[in-house]
Amino acid sequence: MPRFEDGVDAAAAPKTVWKLLYDPEQFARWWGCYEAGDAPQSTSHPNFPMPKLVSSDQADGRITVSCMVSDIAFDWRLAGNPGGGTRIEVAVVVPEEYGWRLEAQRDVIGFSIRRLAHLAEQEEGLALR
Repeated sequence: MPRFEDGVDAAAAPKTVWKLLYDPEQFARWWGCYEAGDAPQSTSHPNFPMPKLVSSDQADGRITVSCMVSDIAFDWRLAGNPGGGTRIEVAVVVPEEYGWRLEAQRDVIGFSIRRLAHLAEQEEGLALR
């Protein structure tokens, strides 16, 4: 299956990132698949929330979100940086039948992970951008 990874550093603490990432109510604030104004738009994305399965393991900073319609899996990992802040990484596995959308997924994930970092920094009053 096609897969890719992306990552970004945020000045915010892991706990702040965790709260935004884990709470499905917060997805609309940072997830690029939602109509988020400057988010990359996908012409094939339906105009309703997709059912998803969310699981987590706070001990190893892992959150897994799986789309139950398309079987795309997002494996998020958080790690505290030695100098402070958080390293946010995501590995995405795309089923073969959606492989033609791989570049669109890269765009959405790139947008989303950076927006997540920025919002976490804003939550802590750290955003300087």
